[in-house]
Amino acid sequence: MRGVLAIVAITLIATACNDQWDDHVGVGGKTLQGTTLDAVRANPELSVFYEMLVKTEYDAVLNGDYELTVLAPDNAALAEYKSKSINEMKTIIRNHISFLTYDAKQLAAQASITMINGKRLSTSLLKLDAANSDVLCNNGVLHVVKTAVMPAQNIDEYLQTIAKGTYIQLDALYAQTRKVMDEDKSVQIGVNDEGKAVYDTVWTTRNHFFEVMPVANEDSLYTFVVLDNENFKILSAKYAKYMQQNTVSETDSLATDELIRDLVFHAEKTTALSGVQVDFSHATTVKEYKASNGLVRVMNGVDIKLKDNKIKPILIEAESFLSTQDATVVSTVSAVMQAAVGML
Repeated sequence: MRGVLAIVAITLIATACNDQWDDHVGVGGKTLQGTTLDAVRANPELSVFYEMLVKTEYDAVLNGDYELTVLAPDNAALAEYKSKSINEMKTIIRNHISFLTYDAKQLAAQASITMINGKRLSTSLLKLDAANSDVLCNNGVLHVVKTAVMPAQNIDEYLQTIAKGTYIQLDALYAQTRKVMDEDKSVQIGVNDEGKAVYDTVWTTRNHFFEVMPVANEDSLYTFVVLDNENFKILSAKYAKYMQQNTVSETDSLATDELIRDLVFHAEKTTALSGVQVDFSHATTVKEYKASNGLVRVMNGVDIKLKDNKIKPILIEAESFLSTQDATVVSTVSAVMQAAVGML
């Protein structure tokens, strides 16, 4: 008897699950069992999005084994984009797919979600089609949206759009870059005839400056201050006085590098990532760009105090120094240091 009851219970649960599945995966009143690509293809209001997926080869992603959330803009939302270049289409596609699954309630509870391009998409920008949300598929969930959202540039991406020769600071910064494949953001879209993975390759830059000021990082918010050329020259010359090297060129290079590092901040802070306090009391913002990971401010009138700030006090243990050096040398070094600090 217990066995019969168990079978009945299992049958009822299975039937209920199937009913819920049918309720959720209906597209245009039809029950759909398949991938998110099947769901897109089955909806005539997503024909433009489907064509873009095929042209960019991202149809393979939606037909794959990933667990996805697909925010598919309807035909009206994509009207101005359907004749764009393949690269521009990829930019749109990559900003509407996430590798995590979210139903409509979860989306509403999130301020933003991370898309496959690595950027965070603000959910406040989305206008879900309530009648075509929560379409459950074998490899994720599909939501039809009435808006197409272009990704905002991060600080690094925006700075790279500024023409060479505009700012001394940026020319010096990007002279140190090299282009490499971003393995985390490059998405596999298939395999070639030899069975090797084929990627939609995303390129990124590598620069030693970005190891200490990661303005391409989408996980944190930063403020990047770009000085106008006159302001940058003044502060660079101020730095150079106390960073003398063997040649003028080496001195200028060191001063420039140090100044660049002192102009990047966590959001709303005036102490740079380098630990240097920057004086904005007489500064003016010429223009500002809101990036996906913070702000870029072009400014003039910025100042940086050197004494006890950029140049820290140097302490010498006299006893240990005297054990190996002549006291006259110590006196000379101390005098030079005191004179230098007194000039700051």
